[in-house]
Amino acid sequence: PDGSLTASVLTDLAADPGEESNVRDEPKHAEALSWGKERLHLRIKESKELTPQKSRKPLSPLKLKITPNHQDLLQSIDGFGGSIAFWGTNPDERAMHYAFKELKVSILRVQGEVSPRGAVDHNKEVLQRAMKINPRLRVLLTFWQPRSSQLQRQADWLDVVEGEHGKRYELKPEMEDAWADEIIRRARRYLDWGIKVTAIGVQNETNYSHPGTQTCAWDPVRLRDFIEKKLEPRMKQADLRLKIAAPDLAYVGYRGSEISRFLPTIRSEAVDLVAYHMYDSYKKGMDGRITVLRDNSREIGRIRRNEFPQKRFWMTETTGAQWNNDVWHTYGWTDQASEFDKAILAAQYLHMTLADAEANAFLWWGLIYSLAPDWQSDPKVRQKHRDEGLVLVTEKVGSEGRQRFLEKTKKFFVLKQYANFIEPGTRRISIDFPQPLLVSAYQKSEEKKGVIVCINPSEKEIDLAVNLPTAARLRKAFQTDQLLNCAEVDPRSHLPPQSVRTILYDY
Repeated sequence: PDGSLTASVLTDLAADPGEESNVRDEPKHAEALSWGKERLHLRIKESKELTPQKSRKPLSPLKLKITPNHQDLLQSIDGFGGSIAFWGTNPDERAMHYAFKELKVSILRVQGEVSPRGAVDHNKEVLQRAMKINPRLRVLLTFWQPRSSQLQRQADWLDVVEGEHGKRYELKPEMEDAWADEIIRRARRYLDWGIKVTAIGVQNETNYSHPGTQTCAWDPVRLRDFIEKKLEPRMKQADLRLKIAAPDLAYVGYRGSEISRFLPTIRSEAVDLVAYHMYDSYKKGMDGRITVLRDNSREIGRIRRNEFPQKRFWMTETTGAQWNNDVWHTYGWTDQASEFDKAILAAQYLHMTLADAEANAFLWWGLIYSLAPDWQSDPKVRQKHRDEGLVLVTEKVGSEGRQRFLEKTKKFFVLKQYANFIEPGTRRISIDFPQPLLVSAYQKSEEKKGVIVCINPSEKEIDLAVNLPTAARLRKAFQTDQLLNCAEVDPRSHLPPQSVRTILYDY
């Protein structure tokens, strides 16, 4: 009860299946002991964080009805996925299986340039392993900062320029041709490795840069000109039939102001994919409610319909609602939020992306991600690593030469509620739903199959009725809540508070 340690036992089950020995003090088992302690500490912490279901009258849940409209076809879905960059590039086979087999991601975003230490193949092996698990996987090759194996210093490529929000990096004007040539070389290299690169992200977070970081800012007109006059002609000459993604904004701004500012880039015929991130943030004294982000998402959906309705629209990076640093936090985060609370908020980020912004794809940041390094003692930073990952691995490479799998986070199962059931090419359809629900619906018309994803972010139990056409029938439902992880449930059962349910039906 007081949290004090009463016993400590570690047994090597391979050598001692009867569990009669204690190898806690043997040096060769130090790594396993350290890992076990960290896992146990986490489980104790999580058990204390679990909030018991509030008492409620079991016979009087909130009765609500939802009605999908199969005639109102909306955007098609290109897929779901995430990034492998920086912290989880050498995962073991279990971690790879969970990310690329169980989660069924269809899009992988990866860092494209030479590493800061000059490595040209730092992502090669993990990508080849991913392609072996899922040969249909599509790769978005994104560039964080100009760099080549011959020119590795930031000063070789970048100027430090005074901008509206302080100093930032910008590409030296005289290096534009060299950088366009380098992008072509890098894309060619990945294709030669057998990686199914289908799109190039010209610049990660074009509207954010700070000296000392791995960034590079672009003016919207200059970025358009670089793509149209430097990059696209070289791609055609090299016969690289890849889509171009831009501007990959770090944040969309109030009422989509950054989307509007970058319309010169977005409207370019050379840009195929309009990309953005969900890192809009607030600080103390500002309204940090998730409704602010929902309003922004609806506004960029409106801008999309009016300004670039024929282009693909991808949300290529988010970590949901989380503590970011001592000043800024993404919308929806509060200091009291548990990991489960943040998972339900992540579900709302998914809903906003697909139903409000009307995007075609949703990509998480840390598809496979490591815990914070041992030297990092700040508990908020250590928690930040957990919050940013779906499949967690050790930070250090173990004796087997891999980052060992640790766990699938609750956010993994939230994304699974979408990625496992909404296949690429599926069309979103409109659906009527009442508050407090957040509901989106999808159909594969050629197979006459429908999918409904219901989020109940409230503290109320809901008696949910699905109003389907006469000949339609419910097939299955899968649910994630405090206790269940994308587990099958009765489609007609009550929807618990703070839960996500995916309903499958034929029509």
